[in-house]
Amino acid sequence: MTASYVKPCRKRLEALLEEGGIEAAVLCTADGLAVAHAGEAGESERVAAMSASMLALGDAMIGGGDGEAAECRQVVVEADGRVMTLIHAGENMALAVTGAADATLGMVLGRARRAADELVAIVAESSDAAEIEEHGQPTGASLEELVQRVLREAAEARGG
Repeated sequence: MTASYVKPCRKRLEALLEEGGIEAAVLCTADGLAVAHAGEAGESERVAAMSASMLALGDAMIGGGDGEAAECRQVVVEADGRVMTLIHAGENMALAVTGAADATLGMVLGRARRAADELVAIVAESSDAAEIEEHGQPTGASLEELVQRVLREAAEARGG
């Protein structure tokens, strides 16, 4: 049985693509399981796993050594003609959004943040919201462990 929030989340992601300037979007749990996606369907599981890892790595890097917990706002990956942003969607989810070639970083970030807020509300209103809690934030992972996880997932994605 599919959780009751999956279909409304997918519809919101599809609406995000229809706004223009966005090629793909994946909502995932903090441990990298895809919840919903729109666009590039064949890539959603891989993107979900790597996005959660990269966002966790960003959190670990920004946390500093003073013992205070910190959460990065976003991770941005830019390449020639393409931009991807990863942002937290509540405490237990992440949203990965890939901008179209003609999209500006500001537009992609603005639309992604607005969609993330709406997705958090959709899940919170769901009768299945507790299901996301079981896939909560990864705990106890060191920066080195997170880097190793990202490298391993990247190697698997390349087929090596």
